[in-house]
Amino acid sequence: MRMKIKNKLALMYTVLTLTLLTVLCVSIYYRFEYFTRDNFFQRITERAFIVAKFHLDKDDVSTTIYESIIKEYLQILPLEKEYIFQINQNNFSIIQDSLPIPESFIAEISQHNIAYHIDHDLLSWVGIYYPDNQGDFVVLVTALDESGILKLDKLRNILVSGVLISTMILFFVGRWFAGIMLNPMSKITRYVKKIKAHNLHLRVPEPTQKDELRELSVTFNEMLNSLEMTLNVHQIFINNASHELKTPLTSILGEAEYALSKSRTAEEYERIVGNINKAALRLEKLTYELLQLNHSYTKISPEFFDTLYLDEVIYELLYTDEKYGEQKIQFQPSTDNHRRSIKANKQLIQIALRNVLDNALKFSNRKGIVVTSWYTENMITLEVTDRGIGIPPDEIVYVTQPLYRGANVKTFSGYGIGLSLTENIIKLHGGCIKVRSEQNKGTKVSIALPTC
Repeated sequence: MRMKIKNKLALMYTVLTLTLLTVLCVSIYYRFEYFTRDNFFQRITERAFIVAKFHLDKDDVSTTIYESIIKEYLQILPLEKEYIFQINQNNFSIIQDSLPIPESFIAEISQHNIAYHIDHDLLSWVGIYYPDNQGDFVVLVTALDESGILKLDKLRNILVSGVLISTMILFFVGRWFAGIMLNPMSKITRYVKKIKAHNLHLRVPEPTQKDELRELSVTFNEMLNSLEMTLNVHQIFINNASHELKTPLTSILGEAEYALSKSRTAEEYERIVGNINKAALRLEKLTYELLQLNHSYTKISPEFFDTLYLDEVIYELLYTDEKYGEQKIQFQPSTDNHRRSIKANKQLIQIALRNVLDNALKFSNRKGIVVTSWYTENMITLEVTDRGIGIPPDEIVYVTQPLYRGANVKTFSGYGIGLSLTENIIKLHGGCIKVRSEQNKGTKVSIALPTC
């Protein structure tokens, strides 16, 4: 059976408090017992000395004083008995032969002249060694501390009942307080139960007080934001992928059905096969790019990483790749005298940079782009700036998502995979990519990679 958190908290609070309360009550009881016993021993010790004086020093004290002593001190205690033994040559064995008292009690009297003892019947014993002109004596007084025993019983009952009643009160009060403290969590739970896949726009209310529950609510809402965006991106990816895959397949099937519907001339067959080939090539390119994107999610072993200089990789792309030879590309490398290298897979970094350069050239209608690099602490940043069509503000958060194409790029060729592939490659190398854009004015794509 599952126990609710508020019951667990109440139970833990009760157990902890009960433990402390029990320790306190036991301490109080035993300290009071010690005080009661010690007080009674003092009383019967005084009684023992008075008995000794009364019986052994009677001839030295006047009858008036004796009457006063008897009247003031010698009220009979419960079960009180008095014993006087004359000890000849320290022969204490006579006492043990006469009374059922332990040997240790007699030894204590012999060594310290006074001893205390409580037997199994709760009788208190006091023995004193009393030298007199008539000889050496041992005076024993025994009595029952009925008043002390009654007080201890009452105290024990009060403490036990107090602990039991306190336990019940503590549990219910603790449960009530726990309910109050966990009420915001219950509220969060109620809201969470309402959130489904079709209403991910809902959010959990965030408490005003800055505590763990507020942190939980904020974290949960951030997770919902991420899930909502992921779901939207996923839906966009499915829609775009379906469209991009459906178009060449429809073209292939349409051309094939047209060719098979009746006999055609050689020129018509050649045209139909050419159209099928063109659609198949488009499908092949799309499939290849999707496979590349899929592979970019996989971590690469460090053994495939080399020490590279990013500026040199850019130079190699711009001045050895023929397609960039006639383009208006201005490269402004870092002026830092202390160049720093990066650990990277050269082939993947080249793919990432090509995608950014190709997008900048394509969406700026070949008007020219500027490539700049600089160092900041342990990072090198590469920025590609174009003066192209830009990206609508409400679409910029989706530009790195697979197969997403903005509303203003429908006339441009492509599948919307390049920038997503680039982002995955940069993340594999511990870097990040940032896109800033202003519609109809241009776009800046910044790539930051850690140096070594």
